Amino acid sequence: MTSATTSGSGTPRGNVSDLLRAAATAFGDHSALILSDGTRSWRELDRAVDAGAAELVAAGLTPGSRVVVSLETGADIIAALFAVARAGLVAVPIGPDRADLSSIVARVGASAAITAPVTVPVPIQVSPQAVALWWGRPAAEFDPVGSGEDLAVLARAASSDRPVMVSHRAILAAVEAISATPRLGLRADDRAVLVLPTYHLAGWVTAFLPLTLVGAAGVIPDRPDGTHAWLDTVVAAIRRHRVTIVPGAPSLYRRLRDVSGVERALASVRLMTSGAAPLDPADFSAIKALTGQSVWEGYGISESASVISSSLMTKASRVGSVGKPLRGVSLRIVGEDGGDVNADGRPESAVDDLGADAVGGEVGRIQISGPTLFSGYWLPHDGASGATGDGTGASGATGDGTGASGATGDETGASGATVDLDTSGMTADGWFTTGDLGYFDDVGELHLVDRATETIRVAGFTVYPREIEDVLAGHPYVRDAAVIGVTGRAGEAVAAVIVPLWGKHPTEADLDEYVAERLPVFKRPRSYHLVDRLPRNELGRIDRDQVRAMYRSSEPLESGIIDGLHVPSAGEAVAPRPEDTPVVPRTDPEPAAELGELGARLPGREGRRGDEDTDDDLF
Repeated sequence: MTSATTSGSGTPRGNVSDLLRAAATAFGDHSALILSDGTRSWRELDRAVDAGAAELVAAGLTPGSRVVVSLETGADIIAALFAVARAGLVAVPIGPDRADLSSIVARVGASAAITAPVTVPVPIQVSPQAVALWWGRPAAEFDPVGSGEDLAVLARAASSDRPVMVSHRAILAAVEAISATPRLGLRADDRAVLVLPTYHLAGWVTAFLPLTLVGAAGVIPDRPDGTHAWLDTVVAAIRRHRVTIVPGAPSLYRRLRDVSGVERALASVRLMTSGAAPLDPADFSAIKALTGQSVWEGYGISESASVISSSLMTKASRVGSVGKPLRGVSLRIVGEDGGDVNADGRPESAVDDLGADAVGGEVGRIQISGPTLFSGYWLPHDGASGATGDGTGASGATGDGTGASGATGDETGASGATVDLDTSGMTADGWFTTGDLGYFDDVGELHLVDRATETIRVAGFTVYPREIEDVLAGHPYVRDAAVIGVTGRAGEAVAAVIVPLWGKHPTEADLDEYVAERLPVFKRPRSYHLVDRLPRNELGRIDRDQVRAMYRSSEPLESGIIDGLHVPSAGEAVAPRPEDTPVVPRTDPEPAAELGELGARLPGREGRRGDEDTDDDLF
C-alpha cells in the first residue's frame, strides 16, 4: 500500500460563519468583495449576514431546514450562504435558472429557496431583490446556530440522487488546510478573482473562504452581456483591480492562451492555480511561456469538502503532478481488491503527460482520510422528502471528527429528525474510496491517471481516455478532444469526438496516421466525429454523457448538425470565429509508443465502487 500524510492540527469546531465574524472583527472596513460598482467591506458583509439570518429564522425556518440557494456568483450569494450557515440551516447551492429546480427541492426536502421569482414547491421563497436589501439593513448581532458535525451544505444536489453531506467541521478543516499550504502565502493585500462558481464547493470553500483568515478581497467580474463575453469580463477584472491570485479551471487557462496581450493583463498576478480536471500539458507550458509563471494544480472532490492535494505543498509545480496531500489529510493507493499496492514497484512504462521523469509507484484507486471528509450521502426518509418547513435535518455526526464511519443507518440532526445515512465507499478503518486512479512518484507527489468509471476495455486491455485525448490534442489541426467507449464488433471500442481548429478539417486518414505513430493498435480510435465545441459542466470539465449523446446523433467526419452544432464538411469554407483568434497551434508531444503495455496492466472498471461517481466534482 502506498500512502502519504501531512500532519496537521486538531479537528476544527464551530460554525462556518464564525470565519466571517472573525474577519469583520479583525479587518472591519477592509474590502471583502470588489465589484465594478463598488466594494463591500468585511463589516458590511457580516451585518448583511446577520440581517439575512434573522430574516430566515423569522420566516419560520428551524435548525436543519434545507435551503436551496440558486443565485449567480456575486456578493449576494456569498451573503446568502453565510446567512444560511449562521441560522443553523443547510445550504443546497445550485446554479441559477435551472429547469429542474422543483425536482431538486423534492430530492432534499427543502423548506425554502433563495432564487429568482419562479414557481417553486416550498413554503418559503426569498427573491434576489430581498437578499439585496440585507445590505445596509440595521440588524442585531445574530449568534450562530449549529457547529461541528451539524450539516452546513448538501453538495452536488443538482447532479446526483445522493447529495453529499458536508458538515461545518469538514469545511472549517478544509479552509484551515488550504490556508496552511506553504506556497499560497495569503496576505491582506491579496485580491483573488472569483471565476469558479460560488455555488460549487470549489468556488466557495477553495477560492473564497480562505480569504477570511487574512482579510484579503475577492474580485467579482461583471456578468457577460451582448457586448462582452465571459472571458473579456474576467480579463478586464484582473487588469482593472490588480488581481494577485487566480483560482481557475483548465478551461480558463486554455482560453487565456488566445487572449491578445494576456501577459500584460496578468502582470499583477503572483499565483495561478487549477483544478476541476487535469491541466493540458500544452496549456501549462503556454501559460508559463507567456507569463513566466507556473500554474499550480490541485485535486479534490466534494466528499472531502475541498482540495485533497496540491502542488502548492511542493517546492515546484510540475506538469501532471497534483502535489502532496494538504495538512491533516492522508492519501493512499490501493488495488481493486482494496489490498496493498507494492510501494517499491515501478510501472513498466511511463505516461509522458503524467510525468515520465517522475514515476515511482503502482497505479491504483485513490483513498483519502482526514477531518475534511464528508458525513455521508443524503438519503431522506419518505416523510422527509416533502417541503414541510418542519426543520428536518441531519448532522451525520460520527463522534470521531473524521467523517463518515462506513456504516449505513439513521443519524440525528440539529432538529432531532433523522435521515438515512449512506456511507458507501467508506472502509472500516475510516478511508474513503474515490473514483479516481493515480500513483505516487519518486518524491511522493500524486499523479492522476483517469476516472475508474471512464476506462474502456478493448480486447481484454484497459484503455484510459485521458491518455488518448492528450495525444489527439497534440495534432496541429485539433483544438480539443474527448474519448469514449462505444460498442464494437467484439466488445468495446474507442471513439473520439474532435473539435478542430477553426479553418481546419482533419480527415480520418490524417488522424489515423498521427495516432498510429503514438499509440498501440488497441488504443487507437475506430472513428472520429467533428463538433464545434465539447459540452462542459459549470467547472469546465467535459460532460461525457452529453459527448456520448453527440456521438450517437452524428456520423463520423461528415457534414451535419450535431446536437445543434454545425459540423463543416471537407472542403467547406469556415470563417474564423473572432473570440477564437488568434490561435497558436500546439507542438507535437514526444512520441508515446512506449505506452503500449500500460493499458494491459492498470486496473479497469471491474472493481467499480458502489459510491457516487464524482466526475463533475474533481477539482
